[in-house]
Amino acid sequence: MATLLFLKDVIKRHHIRLTNFQKQGLSKSLVCQIYNHNIWPAGQDHDRIKEGIESVLRESGINEAELTGIWDEEESSENKTKKQNQNIRKSIYKGGPKMLPEVVLQKAGLSKDPFTHEVGDVGDVFDAKPQMFVFQKMVDAAENQKLLGVFGEVGSGKTIIKTVFLEQLKQKRNFIVSEPLINQKERLMPSSIVDGLIQDVLYGSGTIGMNGRLQSPRSLEAKNRFLKYHLSAKRKNGIKTVLIIDEAHDLTLSTVKSLKRLHELQDGFKKLLSIILIGQPEFESLVKDYRVREVTARLDFVRMAPINGMFDDYLKWKIDHAGGKLEEIFTPEAVTGMKRRISTATPLSINVMASHVVYMGWKMDSFPVSEELVEMAWKEMA
Repeated sequence: MATLLFLKDVIKRHHIRLTNFQKQGLSKSLVCQIYNHNIWPAGQDHDRIKEGIESVLRESGINEAELTGIWDEEESSENKTKKQNQNIRKSIYKGGPKMLPEVVLQKAGLSKDPFTHEVGDVGDVFDAKPQMFVFQKMVDAAENQKLLGVFGEVGSGKTIIKTVFLEQLKQKRNFIVSEPLINQKERLMPSSIVDGLIQDVLYGSGTIGMNGRLQSPRSLEAKNRFLKYHLSAKRKNGIKTVLIIDEAHDLTLSTVKSLKRLHELQDGFKKLLSIILIGQPEFESLVKDYRVREVTARLDFVRMAPINGMFDDYLKWKIDHAGGKLEEIFTPEAVTGMKRRISTATPLSINVMASHVVYMGWKMDSFPVSEELVEMAWKEMA
């Protein structure tokens, strides 16, 4: 969010009282909202508000030169930090793990690529405590109709754990899962979420269109009543409903607010809907915005922690599952060198680093890989 820092600087530096703006019909809170958050009142002429503020500033002795540029926007330090962190992550994970050709795998004694191999079933998932803790929190939220937020770095294992969680619910057979499939979550509106829930509750997850079956009401109020009725009916039959939204860091504030109201749907004292939101670290900042504080107060947060303490175990597990032996591919010094260069160890960051190091070992015809080759691979990645 951009903030009008230049306007704020002029007002503060000249000790202009906010009550001075009231003679122009501008309340103290309105002026604060504008210069702190660049939030303007809906339905009012912005140009007239600007003229009123400028008039007060001129009466306070501010010259025209100093008024120049007061409406220029400057990004908040929070947004700058957020963008910097995103750029760092992009540079680290750019391109993902290096694909290892068959000739490289043979030289390293591997039957398949351990770093890009897709997860086929639960047996392909590394049993890391941080991920399993998040998994248990998700199951608990589904069972007890909670509002849960899961956040973690790129590559921390959120998608894998979500997949394991969904498979678990599928096996239980008493859950309906609704997941919006729109890719651009910033365009996900409350009405779309309700439409998806109605369709999934009535006809099953993943159905497309009503195909002449019972149509839901048109207005949002009627849709919510319709949804509540059918959620309650399912609950009485022992069926629980879970709404899960991935990439939640891209949701708008209005959509986040609507989720609180959805979660408040109840039949007596029993909540009718579990909601699980999954996103990157920016998601935590989003829900801590003062404008959605009523959501923050009700949201149970869990972080997908790094696996720094399990680096060796994870690497060995990946190599073992690909038919290789860790000590024949990496020297102990090489493993230490990789750990030293990855401050926040996630499954993806380890896969990216290790794949480049293995490739460097093949290129230099040197296995097990030494710490020197780790340095060479690191420079090549940069």
